[in-house]
Amino acid sequence: EYGNGIQVSLKDSSNNNVSSGILKTGYKLTITTNTETKQYDILIFGDPSGDGKITSLDYVKIKNHILNRTALSGVYYNAADIDKNGSITSLDYVKIKNHILGRTTISQ
Repeated sequence: EYGNGIQVSLKDSSNNNVSSGILKTGYKLTITTNTETKQYDILIFGDPSGDGKITSLDYVKIKNHILNRTALSGVYYNAADIDKNGSITSLDYVKIKNHILGRTTISQ
């Protein structure tokens, strides 16, 4: 609990409390004051796997989504939409590949 009755909690995708480590796509941040509670989804662009890192696993998840093998949804879909245009396309696939190879950086 923080001053003035403000409470902050962070939970993983299984609704377990998180107290340390890196932020991951799919975590939920909840802020409660005396008058309201707000919840926010943590989203890391390029991290549709939800492990908090941008790796070849994320590359494969985007590829499988584009090829209609495994559909991404919710915050994981949004994390795969690297160019933030509302859809997951080959451009997102190329952007994550270039990030992994160190050619570019995915901005948050």
